[in-house]
Amino acid sequence: MPVRVDKGNKTTYPMQLCPVIKQLALLRKKWMLPLLLELFSSLPKIRFSRLQRALNPITPKLLTQRLAELEKSGFVLKKKISHNEVEYSLTKQSESLRTLTALLKKHCIRHATSAKTHCTACSESTRCAMAYG
Repeated sequence: MPVRVDKGNKTTYPMQLCPVIKQLALLRKKWMLPLLLELFSSLPKIRFSRLQRALNPITPKLLTQRLAELEKSGFVLKKKISHNEVEYSLTKQSESLRTLTALLKKHCIRHATSAKTHCTACSESTRCAMAYG
């Protein structure tokens, strides 16, 4: 049974305080990995509208939410270009995520037969190679 840490009226479990668990919780959210893959493939900057088209059928609301979470975590910078145009770029801190997602991609290709077939036939394979080597 987990140990409880009382903080006022709220009960927190030690695992909720763990920085590794917090980072993994961010990465496992819906659309987070596809978003990161697209950001790494679209260096150095990308506009919101292009991200939304690339990640179709993600909703604008969810894309905005995920980008805000990445910005809050220090992985993405948001730059307002005009009244309704926004550009996103990766920070130096995101390089560790690039390495992590590259390893994850290599693992999937190595261990999933369908991934090998799909990745070699994929029209995006050039961008993938640019992002992950």
